[in-house]
Order: sequence, then structure tokens, then C-alpha cells
Amino acid sequence: ARISTPRVIYDQFREGWLLAACARDEEQRKSWFLLATSQGRNPMGEWWAWALDVRQEGDLGTGRLADWLGLSVDHNSVYLTANLFAGNGQFLHSKLRILNKKELESGSVLHGWDFWDLRNADGSPAFAIQPALNLRAAGVQYMLNTTQDGQGLTLWSVSQTPRQPPKLSRRFVPRSE
Repeated sequence: ARISTPRVIYDQFREGWLLAACARDEEQRKSWFLLATSQGRNPMGEWWAWALDVRQEGDLGTGRLADWLGLSVDHNSVYLTANLFAGNGQFLHSKLRILNKKELESGSVLHGWDFWDLRNADGSPAFAIQPALNLRAAGVQYMLNTTQDGQGLTLWSVSQTPRQPPKLSRRFVPRSE
């Protein structure tokens, strides 16, 4: 498998490190989010690691391949974003995976939510969505991407209520002259 777009961030909420990357096997049409979390403050110590299948979209298994990773964390969740491509390299759409952080902290099986086929307000596919880095518990996760025509930005927000699925919203921010 080929690994791309590695990211590393410090999780100040639990005082540990997160590593993430995309991986893909183009011949077998498989793709993963690679995710690891340190078991303490020292990044040279022990880690828990996962390879999370990117291809599942609801009940449908796809052969889509991930690249252009985004990574963020807040006090409850880890946010992974990626662009998904067909086997021939054609961009299809973006994906957001939200993971329950308590499961990461114990090294257990991970559960979460996926949003895919994310679209800008004009209906065009969102490309290279980047989640904001959180320096304090904000209650909302923000993400950003440029629109395809270069005329503005799409500002995304993810809000979560305990024991409820997250809600994803977007707002168009026009380019100022």
C-alpha cells in the first residue's frame, strides 16, 4: 500500500499525540485512514494504531481511494477528511469521518459517523476540506474549503449532542473585492 499526506497533531485535551495518513492499494482498490494515538505524553513511547476502511459509504462498499487528508481533534471527537478518487484517478467527492475519542484513548474498536459526497452551496463537489485546529473546547467543529470556481469558500460546521448523530451544516462565504 502507498501512504500519503501524513499529519501529526498534539491533542491538548488528553495530552497525547495523534498521527494520521491515507493509504491505498490501487491494484486491489482498497483504501484506509491510518490513525495512531500515543498512549501518553511522550511521542517516542507506545502507540495504539488502526487502519480504517475508507471505502464504505452507508451500506455500499466502494472501490474509492483516499488522499488529501485533513485531521483535527476536540474534547470529544477526532475528525478525518479526505478526497475520494476512482481507480483511474478521477476526483469523485470528499468524505468526513468523525470518531469517538474515548475509544481512541483506550485502544479499543473505533465507532463513529461518516459524511460523504460533500457539496458546496452551488452543488459542486467540495474539494480538500480542512478541519480547523481547536485550542479549546468550542462545542462546534469548523472546516473550510475553496469553491471550484475560486469565487469563495465553504465554511462547514459539525455540532454534536451527546448520544445523537452529529449535524453537518455549511455556509458560502463570498470572495471580497
